[in-house]
Amino acid sequence: MDRTKQDKVMDAIIYSVTHGEKKAKDSILARDYDLQKTQFCRIFKKLSEEGILERTISNVYIVKENADIKAQEMYFQKILEEIQLIKSLAKSANISAELLKDVFNKEISK
Repeated sequence: MDRTKQDKVMDAIIYSVTHGEKKAKDSILARDYDLQKTQFCRIFKKLSEEGILERTISNVYIVKENADIKAQEMYFQKILEEIQLIKSLAKSANISAELLKDVFNKEISK
């Protein structure tokens, strides 16, 4: 099965919006339809607010042009938030910036 660029972009967007959580998938597997509806409503609302999706007159969501760029921006924003959290935790634990940088470099090069 060939996946289109839009499919891949949507996967990346949904992953980004849900912060990598598998709540939507888990709710589908558990057949918890109320949870599915709630989770997907949140996802689509967020994507619409970010200008990534657009709802048509027939109530169908379509991926807007340049959605991949906007999704990438969302990814970078999430990464920056996590880096700031790690930085503040490291500071409170008296871990030097050099040591933290070494840890990052080792993890990234894996």
